[in-house]
Amino acid sequence: MFSTITQLAGGSRPSTWHHHCEPVTFGYEQQSRSSPHTAAILQRPAYLTVREAIKDAVYRAVTGIDKDDKELFDSAFTEGAVFDLNGTRSEGLAAIHTNMFNHISKLDTTHFITNERVQVDKADNRTAVLSSHALAQHYRPGQGTEPGAKRLLTGSLYDLDLVEDPKDGLWKITVWKMKLIWVDGDMSIVMPS
Repeated sequence: MFSTITQLAGGSRPSTWHHHCEPVTFGYEQQSRSSPHTAAILQRPAYLTVREAIKDAVYRAVTGIDKDDKELFDSAFTEGAVFDLNGTRSEGLAAIHTNMFNHISKLDTTHFITNERVQVDKADNRTAVLSSHALAQHYRPGQGTEPGAKRLLTGSLYDLDLVEDPKDGLWKITVWKMKLIWVDGDMSIVMPS
């Protein structure tokens, strides 16, 4: 597996293994993690089922955070969306940027979503709820590949209300309730300076 990764990265396998690895960008510039494919992702692919398209909203949100891609992140929300973290609410996309995205997206992060359950409102087929589990790893900017760097791993439950946007066909989050269940590591990493 290592040889495949180094070949993809354009490198060669070192003769001795070192516990320190150089960051591999796989074609993305170090300063910006925005994807060159964002524009293509902002349309609902015809091959997605309704349930997959609903799940795609949460995937766009967390991938937007991990890649610091505001356009992708914003595509996952309605303008008046609410983000609720353990009862602390941010109302409207501008407040969500201020209170969450602008800081967390600058960190070295990866979010993993699993156990998604989707229920579509049978009355209109345009609204839905989604629940999921999430693991998120957080490092200070540029420190994700440093051995021994301080980190924060979180386990959360997500409950989302979503609506299908008739303008672009994308499902968008109207309410995102995040219940932080446990943390392991340094909480100061996610606190704005």
